[in-house]
Amino acid sequence: MGTELIDNWSLGHFLGGVLARLVIFPNNVGISFILSFIIHLGCELLEHRENPSTGKILETNKNKVSDMVMFLVGWTLIQLLYERIKVWRVYNNKIVYFVLLVIFVYGTVLEYLRELFPYNKWNGAFK
Repeated sequence: MGTELIDNWSLGHFLGGVLARLVIFPNNVGISFILSFIIHLGCELLEHRENPSTGKILETNKNKVSDMVMFLVGWTLIQLLYERIKVWRVYNNKIVYFVLLVIFVYGTVLEYLRELFPYNKWNGAFK
């Protein structure tokens, strides 16, 4: 969420792309890309443009686009490394895969809940 092209959340979107490539169908590039893109696009579409109580702008179109770009840059960077460096094939190590999966799911669920329940005082978009 932000109003600038690059903001504090940009790194989070980049890392989300990295994690998505590593944990969403790591053996199938096509399905990984499609599902990763759909999950992240859903999150961007849910984001609230402004706080109705205060009128404060929370999200701009340029920020939504840059968030998607940062996510795709993270996904693509790991895809390029994934094919070149065998160490990145984390699905061979079940513990590493599980830890990364938990981190990805936790972050994604938190972001969806933040937008679905914006008045939540703990993590809502309007807090």
